[in-house]
Amino acid sequence: MMQHGIEDDLVVLKLTNNENVFTCLEHAVDMYDIRSGIIISGIGMIKDFELGYFDPEGYKTKDFPEPHELLSMNGSIAFVKDEDPKERLIPHVHCSVADREHHCWGGHLHGASVNIINEITILRLTKLNLTRIKNKTTGLYELDIVEP
Repeated sequence: MMQHGIEDDLVVLKLTNNENVFTCLEHAVDMYDIRSGIIISGIGMIKDFELGYFDPEGYKTKDFPEPHELLSMNGSIAFVKDEDPKERLIPHVHCSVADREHHCWGGHLHGASVNIINEITILRLTKLNLTRIKNKTTGLYELDIVEP
């Protein structure tokens, strides 16, 4: 079961075996009212994850069912701003991982389960407003930064 805490605007999460990384991020966003944030670190192990590489035709993905060491995780937390009246959270997360032979893989994290433990730190932004707006050319939800 996820443990969590906050000091000033720094949110620290400890995720345990088999928890869904993105579900836990969504719970943290709700619990700590994170409207805009930066994932500044993530370490531990993940399994059953998918990494993506974006090219002009879209994401090229690779599935990794086996556990890998989570070397680093970072990204941004922002909500989509579009015609849909229901707000949607889109965490944009990248990571690098290593397998048993110390080969490294990296890319856009599309989904993952915790293997044993994850430690994730999020900086909650209180002045900048981060949102995502769909780029009609690329289809990507790009970051839009609004200063107060």
